[in-house]
Amino acid sequence: MKSFIILLLLAALAAAMAFTKPAEADFKSYVLQRVMQGSENKLEQFTATLQVKGFLDSCKYQNYFLWSTISKDGKVIYVGALSHWFAREDFPGRWEIHKSPVS
Repeated sequence: MKSFIILLLLAALAAAMAFTKPAEADFKSYVLQRVMQGSENKLEQFTATLQVKGFLDSCKYQNYFLWSTISKDGKVIYVGALSHWFAREDFPGRWEIHKSPVS
């Protein structure tokens, strides 16, 4: 009986992970929101949008059953699971959010 309950809970966890896995469009909006955060200047928003588009064109989205990954140059830079994107800290070329200093 205990094994059946554990198996049932594992199946429920797997189903929850499969249904809440973020999609490629979620990553695009995630990166765009991170870049636009706190920016009110329309010109800065436009140039940031172009930078994000260039970055996203160089990334590859891979869909797995329980998670999804974003890779660039063959290395995984983001892992998506449970409706959240996790940055891989070990990859130095991942997308960094740089704000231009206000002068």
